[in-house]
Order: sequence, then C-alpha cells, then structure tokens
Amino acid sequence: MNAPTRVIDPVTTEIIRCALLQAAEDMNTTLIRSAYTPTIYEAKDCAVALLDRDHHVLGQSSGLPIFLGNLEECTRATERMYGREVWQEGDVWVLNDSYIGGTHLNDVTVYAPIHVGGELIGFAASRAHWIDMGSKDPGGSMDSTTIHQEGLRMGPLKIYDRGEPCVLTQDLIARQVRFPQPTLGDMRAQVACALTGGRRLAEIVERWGMATLLAARDAIFDQTERPERERIAAIPDGVYEATGQLDNDGIDLGTPLHVTVRATVDGDRMTMDVTHCADQATGPVNCGAAQTVAACRVGYKLLVSGEVPLNGGSFKPLDVLTRPGSMLAAVEPAACQYYYSHLGLVIDLVVRALAPALPEKAAAASYGDSMIVQFTGVDPRTDKLFVSQEATVGGWGAWHAGDGETCLINNVNDSLPRQADEVEAWMARLEG
Repeated sequence: MNAPTRVIDPVTTEIIRCALLQAAEDMNTTLIRSAYTPTIYEAKDCAVALLDRDHHVLGQSSGLPIFLGNLEECTRATERMYGREVWQEGDVWVLNDSYIGGTHLNDVTVYAPIHVGGELIGFAASRAHWIDMGSKDPGGSMDSTTIHQEGLRMGPLKIYDRGEPCVLTQDLIARQVRFPQPTLGDMRAQVACALTGGRRLAEIVERWGMATLLAARDAIFDQTERPERERIAAIPDGVYEATGQLDNDGIDLGTPLHVTVRATVDGDRMTMDVTHCADQATGPVNCGAAQTVAACRVGYKLLVSGEVPLNGGSFKPLDVLTRPGSMLAAVEPAACQYYYSHLGLVIDLVVRALAPALPEKAAAASYGDSMIVQFTGVDPRTDKLFVSQEATVGGWGAWHAGDGETCLINNVNDSLPRQADEVEAWMARLEG
C-alpha cells in the first residue's frame, strides 16, 4: 500500500478522474435521498467531498459554493488536535464549531476515515444544515451576541467508534435539539454519505492499486494547477483593491462594518488580504477564518478560473490572509449565526477589485443578502413545535454583454454559478 507513485498514462488518469467525481456524486445522491428534512433534500443546503489521505480534495459534487473547498479543514483540525493515529477504521466524526468549520452551528460536518487493508487511504466528508441546534430561539437566533446563545457547539467528536454507534454522544445531541428525530435522521444520512464515499474510494484502490491512484491524483492536481497559474499570470502584476461595508451588525444599528479586499498578483500567484476589516461584531455577522477563505475562493473561481475543475490543485497559487479577532476570522465568544451578508460582500468585493484587470468577466454585485425567511409555531394538528426556513431569491448584476438576471439565489448559496462566457453562450443559443 506504500508503493511509490509512478508515471501514469492519460487514459487511466481520465478514467480515475471520472471515477472520483462519480464517487462524490454518489455521496451527494445518498445524502439527499436519505435526509429527513427539506432543508437538505429540497433546498440542498449541503455539500460533499472525497479527500485523499493528506486532506486534499479528490472529488466534489455540486453543492453550496460557500461550503466547497473547506470541508478538509475539519479533518485537518481533528488530526492537529489528536494526531495521525486517531483515524481508526469504522469511526465517524462530527464537528460544527464555527471557529473551525467557519460557518454557523447549524452547518454540521460529518466525516470518516477510509481504510483498505488496514491502511488509511482518504476521507469522506459532508456538511449539511441541521434545522435546529438548541439555540435560544427555534432554528437559530438572529439577535445572538455570543456563540453560547446559538446552540450545541461540537468540536471533533466521534458518533461511531470502530463501526459501533456512540450511543451516549448521539443521546447528548438528541437532548440538546428541539427536533431529535429528524436531526438524528439527517445525521445518519450524512453517515450513509460518508460510508458511500468510503466504499467508492476503496473500490478504486482495489481495482487500480494505491500507487496508480496516487499517480493519477498527482497528474490531476497538476493538470488543474497549471491552468490556474496561467490565468493568474495573464493578469497584470499589481495590487487590486475594493472596499465595501455592511450597514450594521443587527444589534449596534449605528455602526457600519467595513471590509476591504486587497488582491496582489505577482507572476502566477495571487494573494487576497482581508485583514483590513472591522473587528468581530457584537451581532451575529461573524464567521471563522475557514469560511472567509471559502468566500475568497468563490470570488476567485467566479472571475478567474470558473471553467477549471475543482480539486486539490485548484488553490495552490492562491493565498488568503485573515486577521484573528476580526469579523472575518472570529474567535470565541463571537456570535456567528448570520454569516451570509458579509461573505456575499467579500465575494462581490473580490470581483470589484479585479474588475479593472478582467472587465469582460466581471459582473455587478448580486443582491446583498440571502434574506432567510424563518417562522415557527405549534402545529394545531399535532400540538408539536415546527420550524420552517427558506432562502429568498433576488437579482444578479449586469455585465459587459447584457443585463443581469432576476429570481436567482445569490452566489453564496447557488450550486452552479455561471461565468460570463457561459451566460453569453447560453444567451446566444436562446437568440438563435
């Protein structure tokens, strides 16, 4: 299993590439079809990733862009805390700490190590929105001022130990939330998703061998990294900057919160600096650094390399700098429930900053907030509590070749963001 990597032919590389992507799609299908709540099986507030044993992305399905590209931080954080030897065959872990995963506590990551012949070969992970985490208000609190008002906060925690359910852990989760049955149902759907990914990756290794998989991985990552660097190198060297602000944090209504994105292009590398932003806010418009990194990556992919596949080679030429204690890299006890607004702002500012260098790719800002509608009450038919959540739609900005579009989910949540050239081709087909 520890055989060195070897030279691999392009046909085998492409077959393995497609097998990895299909494995991720199978994971996504398992999650959506097994989930208990419409937030996952209808709204598809989720994402999945198949990782190699070094925590690099091998394959991802379509999903929320703001989740993509940072699921691996959960497995890395677990290994940093407990060591490489912590990964045991049959274990499944859960994590929702906002300061590790980056998002609010409702976004729960479930992940599992994958073994073949007793050796660790990778990880399968998914993140999905659980409808309630026991916050002070059902479903989530829009006026929280500390993380402790927002519900059950879990660092890396086992929910299956060597294939056996951790009954005490699952009981603890069930007792902390308002809807234990659908919550545990969604958790088990994520477990099934992880097991599906584990089977698919094991099948690939058993068919081609670990050495061939590693050779294909290196080739795939190189094939992705090279065009990324070429697209960055085509941008004139220099510093590109844009500044915007939120009106307030929802609690302190008189204080705007500024954000500056500074993108530095140096040859075939780009650095995005978001350290020049407001300190973490009193209200819940904060997030962990991992989610800010994801937002910068979304803005980068929208503008620079949207047609290049996403995997472990995608962001090697891109660095993101954050500042601990800021609203974009919050630390305890900052509230993190409503992270959509400022991350949408970050994405738009990335585009605005780089627009002078890429005017044919840049579009005006999309509408600035997910505007989540949430209501709760007691169902008179059952005398039981219910909660309903729905993201609204709005408009996307115009671009050099046409008007914007209406009735679209914003680019924080859209599963398949369209690039300008894709939109142009689509419009041409319609007109033809």
